[in-house]
Amino acid sequence: MPAPVVLVVDDNEINRTVLHRMLAGLGLPAHQAADGDQAVTLAAGTPCDLILMDCMMPVMDGLEATRRIRAADHPSHRAWIIAVTANTLRNDRAQCLAAGMDDYIPKPFTMEVLEQALTRWAASREPAWRPRQRPGASDDGTDFAGLVQLAQLAGPQALAEVVGVFLREAPQLMAAVHAAGDDREQLRGAAHKLKGACGSVGLSAAQRLAAAVETRSRAGDPAGAAIALPQLAQAVEDGCRRLEALLATSQGRTASQ
Repeated sequence: MPAPVVLVVDDNEINRTVLHRMLAGLGLPAHQAADGDQAVTLAAGTPCDLILMDCMMPVMDGLEATRRIRAADHPSHRAWIIAVTANTLRNDRAQCLAAGMDDYIPKPFTMEVLEQALTRWAASREPAWRPRQRPGASDDGTDFAGLVQLAQLAGPQALAEVVGVFLREAPQLMAAVHAAGDDREQLRGAAHKLKGACGSVGLSAAQRLAAAVETRSRAGDPAGAAIALPQLAQAVEDGCRRLEALLATSQGRTASQ
């Protein structure tokens, strides 16, 4: 599968360079444009999958550039466009979405915030794109190093207890996220609790997705949070199966010793 085509649009060269390097570190090399006019021209000639668009730029701002890309008759009009903006008031976010943008992240932002935005975008893709794995993490969205250390230090029964609690609680935690619906605070709280639980047992992919849902709900955008819910549910389900396999392997080793 070819790598997604990414375009970074910002009139500040430092901002473009930082974002370009962050994306490259996640396995997403990017084209660059210094204003909205350049972005419209580049998008017309290069089919883009993802565009990170600054909003305030000379020549042509990001809102107008987005409107023109959406109205164009070329593949880039379907690109996922993320606003990258220092304006975080609710009406500013509403303007971004009204112009045709799919998401937004505030300036300045961290690698974690960028990863959360990319997770939301990945949830919209078929097949889904995955970020490059961090050192020590598995390519299946888990990192069980902490659980393995727990078993080594406290014995297999400790592992069995921790995994057992998670397997019992996970369906209820996921159900609470679904039940929250458009209730911003309820969704934020449920996603936060699920994020912590997934992180405790090494379900890194599910943890990132739950963090994305929490971030969107905190920003007052439950509809945006809903984009990641199907992939979050699948990640939790997959993680439970892998935890069961880890537990079975641990118990098998104990029985044979």
